[in-house]
Amino acid sequence: MKRCVFIIFLAPCLFVSAQYTRNAFVNLLDLRNSLPAGHVVQTSAMVFSDMGAWHGYALPASSAESGGFNGPVLFNDLGLVLSPSLARLSLRLDQRAFEYKDPRQGYYPGMLRQDYTDDGVQVSQSLIFSDARSAIIRIKIINHSTTVRHADISFAGTLNPHTGFLKADGKKIAVQLTKGIFTSEIITGLDVKTTATDTSYTSAVTAPVTLASGGTLTIYIRQSNFIDAVDLSNHRRRADANMEQVFEDNRQRWDGYIDNAFRHKTSWLNDPLYRRLAVKSIITLMTNWRAAAGEIRHDGIFPTYNYFDGFWAWDSWKHAAACALFAPELAKDNIRCMFDYQDKEGMIADCVFIDTTRNNYRNTKPPLAAWAVWEIYRHTGDRDFVREMYPKLLAYHAWWYTHRDHDHNGLCEYGSNNGEAKAAAWESGMDNAVRFDSAVLLPNGPAAWSFDQESVDLNSFLYLEKYLLAKMAALQKDRVREKELLSAAHRLKLQINELMYDPVSGYYYDIRIGAKTCRLLKGPEGWEPLWTGLAPPAAAGGVMRTV
Repeated sequence: MKRCVFIIFLAPCLFVSAQYTRNAFVNLLDLRNSLPAGHVVQTSAMVFSDMGAWHGYALPASSAESGGFNGPVLFNDLGLVLSPSLARLSLRLDQRAFEYKDPRQGYYPGMLRQDYTDDGVQVSQSLIFSDARSAIIRIKIINHSTTVRHADISFAGTLNPHTGFLKADGKKIAVQLTKGIFTSEIITGLDVKTTATDTSYTSAVTAPVTLASGGTLTIYIRQSNFIDAVDLSNHRRRADANMEQVFEDNRQRWDGYIDNAFRHKTSWLNDPLYRRLAVKSIITLMTNWRAAAGEIRHDGIFPTYNYFDGFWAWDSWKHAAACALFAPELAKDNIRCMFDYQDKEGMIADCVFIDTTRNNYRNTKPPLAAWAVWEIYRHTGDRDFVREMYPKLLAYHAWWYTHRDHDHNGLCEYGSNNGEAKAAAWESGMDNAVRFDSAVLLPNGPAAWSFDQESVDLNSFLYLEKYLLAKMAALQKDRVREKELLSAAHRLKLQINELMYDPVSGYYYDIRIGAKTCRLLKGPEGWEPLWTGLAPPAAAGGVMRTV
């Protein structure tokens, strides 16, 4: 599985500032993408999502697609493209078709927008997410001309083949999917008549709308993706909500993300490039935010929507550490999302899904959970969250020594619960690393196998966990456990530096069980003693020269 690197971008890039808003960071990503017709799972085009929604949209990529936003793409169905554009506006002004020419398109953090002007009339379309299930499209038709205009207005959409079955009811359509339900509802005081087939519809305003000079007509469309019928029942929304307040809330929330991130001190963000990089990292994380749904009990973040539809363990730890800088409540839930499925022996699954029968317990992922929890505490001071997670983290930490320490010498190995070498390599997060090409799995007991090599990155992470768990123990006034953990961290630090560091090459390596000699195969795993702080100055210098 590909590893998320957004935290690498964010961590060093934040400084005190209150002067920046999302308007300063338009089109950091190009979201003009055609979503093809046909029963297509989209794995290449980037799309926009927010608020934990399980669907997303793109900006039109050509003039032929103008009039609406492309999509939706359904993430709960592995990126299925439901429609090229489910609500495309058709507008006639005084019996002449409005021409969507010379578009101005923008991807603002948290919002898509496109503007067109023809014959003195402007069409402005904006799309945001109002909650975990719904997107709101706002259409403003503005008469900038000096004369009264008469507008014929309709919306239309066509489903891609074999994606769903469409029904119409007044201003609302509903698409019955294999498992879920997708709805699109026009919110306006105008009379609308809808005609539909099983795969297409047209909703037309029944009479021309008169637009005075300088006048504006605003129409809203709410599009919602529900995982199943129960989800629909649990997330019903009123059609008469104050939509302008929804748009204002969206602006304030995104300006708040940027402000929260930029208030952390570092000189790096004096550089415009790094400011852009930090905001780009934020929008990437938030686009991949998915809210609790199905059997997922807490919100979390996907590694990437293109290839996966679940939550991965160490990806979640990194996502949480990054979100602690600007969205700490999401960071906490991202941790909870994985620990909801901690097994009775303390193991955290490799990944969890809406359908728990797909959860992978063949292996776990590198132990960075305590680091993520501590990052959240550093930025929030939330002792209650530490208190909540502390016993669960202790159980997970102990699991490694029960199930992945073949010779019980205090140095752990990557492995699997089913004796599968592929799963053991997955456990490292470095799925196809050459360091495991000749590794052999050894049985540790029932449902527990280890590779025959003790990995320097794994044990470096476990060292850091001991140190951070000791700090958490101090917060809980658990003095006995604090002392035990600090003593164990010291012993592990000595072992790693004695057995896994080669002073000749100035680098850290995995070692064979029992051999206690360095393998001398250089890989990125040898950097981790530097990151976790266990490398003494001389060794740290060697690693830095190697990097």
